[in-house]
Amino acid sequence: MCALAAEQLAAGGRRPDGAASHRSRPLTRGLLDEATLILAMARDVRSEIVGMAPQVRDRVYTMREAAYLGEGFTPESSARRVGAVSLYAMYLDGARTAKGPVPARRSGWWRARGADGRDIVDGHIHGPREHRRTLHDVAEASTAILGQLGGRAIRGGVTVRP
Repeated sequence: MCALAAEQLAAGGRRPDGAASHRSRPLTRGLLDEATLILAMARDVRSEIVGMAPQVRDRVYTMREAAYLGEGFTPESSARRVGAVSLYAMYLDGARTAKGPVPARRSGWWRARGADGRDIVDGHIHGPREHRRTLHDVAEASTAILGQLGGRAIRGGVTVRP
C-alpha cells in the first residue's frame, strides 16, 4: 500500500493493517476463470482482460461502470443460494445493454489531460494532487458498489455490515 493511501486511511480513523498485507500477483486465466466479478480502474485494462480471457466479458467492468450500472440493484433473499456478487454480476451484464456507457464527467482536470472522466486514472504517475484524486475516485466507486451489494460506507472508507 502506498504511503498516501495509508495516510488517508489513518486520517479517516481506519487502520491500514489489512490493506498493508495485500500483495499484487500476476493476472492469470485461472484467476479470471475463478472470479465472480472482475473490476478494473480503466477501460483499456478491462479490454486487456477480455482479450486475455474472452469468456469473462460478462463479468468484467470498470469500477465507475459497475457503480453506474449497479444503481437500482438490491440483494435478494435468493442471494444466499446463488451469491449476492453473482446476482450483481448478472444485473450489471443486463444493465450494460439497457443503460449504455457511463456518461462522461465534466471535471476540468480530466479534460485538461485528455480523458473523459469515465476511467479512474492511475494517480501514482501524475503527482500528489492526481494521486489524491485517484484515491478519492476509488473510494467513491468502491462505496457505491459496496452499498449496492448491501454494505455501508463509513467516514470515506467502506465496511461490510455484519
